[in-house]
Amino acid sequence: MKKLLALLALTVALTVNAQTNTAPTIGSVHLTIDEPVTAAADTNAVPTLPEHLGTLLNFLSASSTNWYVASYGIYVSDTKTFGGGIAGAYSLSPYVLTVLRVDYLNDSFWMPSGSMQLQLPMTLAGKLQVTPFAFAGIATLLGGNGDQPTGSAVGIGGAGLATRFNEHFGLVYDVEMWSNYTGAQQRFGVYWKF
Repeated sequence: MKKLLALLALTVALTVNAQTNTAPTIGSVHLTIDEPVTAAADTNAVPTLPEHLGTLLNFLSASSTNWYVASYGIYVSDTKTFGGGIAGAYSLSPYVLTVLRVDYLNDSFWMPSGSMQLQLPMTLAGKLQVTPFAFAGIATLLGGNGDQPTGSAVGIGGAGLATRFNEHFGLVYDVEMWSNYTGAQQRFGVYWKF
């Protein structure tokens, strides 16, 4: 905030100084400095798609954020069913990640969840970055699934491994257990770090 106020004060001071300066005179002759004439910017111009695409690409390639997004497939071992999901995550530190996600299973129900992940990033053979992790959290069922009522709380927990191929892209795999459900869910997907 202090930097913003200092920048604002500097801008006002320069503007006032520029408006109060007058051309110097020698005798009765006024000296002027020729300045290049620039066209006024069209303030009513509509932004074009390439401008927005450039902004999006700059955001996606920035290396200073802690945000992740992932897409994954799910296989449920005991029922031999499939599903998928999406997740968003925020890195609190290199060792702690908070995750919000939504799973969709067997064309029957949606289950949003939140979890805390503990992880240990390491580099193998000086090249491949791998991150083993474990997590625990809570989920709630949206839509019916047999005897489980909609809105019931479900505990989740699991462990997995992520690999990172470059600054932004990687693969992730985990095995997860849910309270009140038998069997395990296996997830395999891709993630992007912003």
